[in-house]
Amino acid sequence: MNKMNSKKKNVEQQSAPTFTVKEYNSVAMNASLRAIVLTLADFVIKPEYFSTEEAKREFSYGGDMSEFSFNSDIGVAQGTYNWTVLVKCGRRVLLKANATYVTLYDSLHGRSRDAVEVFLGTVGQIATYPYFRNRVSQLSWEANANLPLLPSQSFDPNHQRQDID
Repeated sequence: MNKMNSKKKNVEQQSAPTFTVKEYNSVAMNASLRAIVLTLADFVIKPEYFSTEEAKREFSYGGDMSEFSFNSDIGVAQGTYNWTVLVKCGRRVLLKANATYVTLYDSLHGRSRDAVEVFLGTVGQIATYPYFRNRVSQLSWEANANLPLLPSQSFDPNHQRQDID
């Protein structure tokens, strides 16, 4: 199975943090999740999907935080997360499911912008993944695509992309 390429640098690949552990912990202790909102969804399955041998299908999935905003004065942070499942045969896309979710966190008055961005980059992704996992499962069932169930996600900042065996 193939991994999908990241559209955004992972937190570990960015330059050295400009905040302390104490500042990050302050964000983690005070952040309050106010909403997870589905803002965009798309699903396409080509008829060729059903006539292609399962062994020739290449399945991959991935997600990233594409946008981040933070207003320290009012203590609100927002992250946008894009998730995708692809099934290909060679270069031809047979099935594609996309979803974009926005998370809103508050109670972050006066916190370090960099610490908030790192927090949302990990915690927000973990928060939105179950919604996407459920969505893909439902779409697979409705389309009779018999996709493998996406695995549960565990927190390992060095391995945000996973293959499905």
